Amino acid sequence: QTLFCFLMGKKRHSKDKLYITSTEIKHEWGGKQDPTKTPVAKLPFNCCSLSLMPFENPVCTKDGIIFDIVNIIPFVKKYKRNPVNWEPLK
Repeated sequence: QTLFCFLMGKKRHSKDKLYITSTEIKHEWGGKQDPTKTPVAKLPFNCCSLSLMPFENPVCTKDGIIFDIVNIIPFVKKYKRNPVNWEPLK
């Protein structure tokens, strides 16, 4: 039995864990990401910023945000605000 322990090693598997430590997560897996630094997916140029569908009659705000007129008119009548940045629209 001592020969068997010598061949296998007493502490051979002492670092085998069934979990990931916080240090491993931080250094090997990138750690917890800051949600404010995550990139925002860009909308394709031919899509309405409100319905996210390709537009047929585009309308552009002063900020350069493009909407389909069919979608933006009812929204502005109801809320009187820009749906992207929530600033007042006239």
